[in-house]
Amino acid sequence: NSDVTTDLKNATAYKTSDGQFYDSSPQVHTWDVTQDKSCVIDGETIYKTRWFITYYSDPKMYSFAVNTACLYCILDGITPAGGSAFNGCRQIQAFKLLNGAGFTNMSKLTRLFYNCSSLAHVPWFDTSGITDFSYMFAGCKVLKDVPLLEMGSATQANNMFESCSELESVPTLNTSQVTNMTNMFATCYALKSVPDFDTGMVEYMSGMFSNCYALQHIPNLHTGSVTNMNQLVKNCYSLVSV
Repeated sequence: NSDVTTDLKNATAYKTSDGQFYDSSPQVHTWDVTQDKSCVIDGETIYKTRWFITYYSDPKMYSFAVNTACLYCILDGITPAGGSAFNGCRQIQAFKLLNGAGFTNMSKLTRLFYNCSSLAHVPWFDTSGITDFSYMFAGCKVLKDVPLLEMGSATQANNMFESCSELESVPTLNTSQVTNMTNMFATCYALKSVPDFDTGMVEYMSGMFSNCYALQHIPNLHTGSVTNMNQLVKNCYSLVSV
């Protein structure tokens, strides 16, 4: 962004694109704007021209949210200690995981991408041991699709895609153990259909599709265990069949 200063905290060392190296974490770095450079990501020129590399002595000690000014983040060999690494990063557009980086050391990814309102692409990554996906993509307003995430261990999926207003489709996720789908797709304005989810264990479905203005079809949902489905299809103006 256009800010001249950036907070640098909680790391062992930093290297910045304008040629500075810090062997202890300063509170603030003042950018030499004469060193700003154009940036090419996946063949496209992105005019975000500053970057810094964050170093940690222990790759498992990554415990703070990615700097909120980041547009593009590469986690290289890092296993975050917390499942909300990108929470509130409103400017981030994409990320990559390299050399074993990922989230396999935890059981919850609650709010992993919460309010990442510029996030346009999410690559596949290993989620096989995750039990809690609540609010994972909530507020990702420009996200149009998601990869086939492994949810075989998941019990919580409430608010998972809430307010993903441009989400057009989701793959057939394994929801066989999920008990909570409250507001799972609430306010997904562009969503037209959903695949046939296994809802045999679900107890809470209230607001699951509320305010899905474009939703036309909902497949057969097993509701034998459901205790609350208030406002399940509230304001689904385009709904043709359930």
